[in-house]
Amino acid sequence: MDCKKILITTPDYPPEKVGGISTFVLGIEKIIKSLGFDCEVFIWNNITSIQNKDLNPYDVVINAHFKALLFQPEHSRIINFIHGAEILSFSKNPLKYFAKILLRKKLRKQLVKSHFNICVSEYTLNLLKKKNGTLDFSNTMVFENCIEVDSAKFIEKDFNQKLILCCFVRDVPHKNIKGVIQLFKYLKEIHPFGATLYLTSDKFSDEDIHPLINLSDNSREQIYKAAHLNLLLSLDHSSRGHVEGFGLTVLEAGKYGVPTIGLRSGGLINSIHEGETGLFLDKGFDKESVRAMYSELQENYSKFQTQVYQHTHFSHDLNNYKKLFEMIL
Repeated sequence: MDCKKILITTPDYPPEKVGGISTFVLGIEKIIKSLGFDCEVFIWNNITSIQNKDLNPYDVVINAHFKALLFQPEHSRIINFIHGAEILSFSKNPLKYFAKILLRKKLRKQLVKSHFNICVSEYTLNLLKKKNGTLDFSNTMVFENCIEVDSAKFIEKDFNQKLILCCFVRDVPHKNIKGVIQLFKYLKEIHPFGATLYLTSDKFSDEDIHPLINLSDNSREQIYKAAHLNLLLSLDHSSRGHVEGFGLTVLEAGKYGVPTIGLRSGGLINSIHEGETGLFLDKGFDKESVRAMYSELQENYSKFQTQVYQHTHFSHDLNNYKKLFEMIL
């Protein structure tokens, strides 16, 4: 590791913006600094602003969102992280859609020229290859998302009490909050002790649905600790520019031993290990399919808890990034 100065470029960084990219950047920034490198973060609110950033002082440039390549000055060692939806070129505006198609050609060339490209899931890598034909992506690898787990302790839950469900997603169509509500209602009917749902939306009224608006990090962690199940029923809207590249809440819940119920959609097929760290439902699930899933949960809940906790702490510990950066920086 002969490089000393690292630049991370990102559109999202706390406290101004929260979410998956922000959490990701905070994590890799921490690890890079722990390895002894001088690390700077450049936040681009407008992607064109990156063209004015002088890259010459830096040994390596890491793009947390690879579309920075569109306007970024040339550099010999650029590493791009690719999450999923940014690969897609959808726009409702025909002119913008055509412009995105043209820009994608430039992105292809820049990706091939980059030092390394890192996809956060096997699904994302396959999507990248599918959208870019026969280009040589021998400089591209998969390294799944990792999060801070050091302070997270295993919390054993009693399944024979009122189920606590949580769902931390944006209220947008592909996150499928309506599907989450329907699953909650089925589980509430099936489970002898009922269920309650903590949800980041205030559009649904039910005495057992707790809307979470302007939620603090600490409050979110407390809900994860109390929850029996995490719900992530994202839909594949790739034809409309939206898809789940990995699903970070699977790890955020899993670090406390909370399994996830998801749909076979996007990168969830990689982040949820069926029968071990969670279970899948089909898109058009009904009460009987939920009942079958519930029976498996009821019979094996303690095993699910143990397995998801162990898997998250072993395979998705933030410190795993050290091995990656020691190899590529």
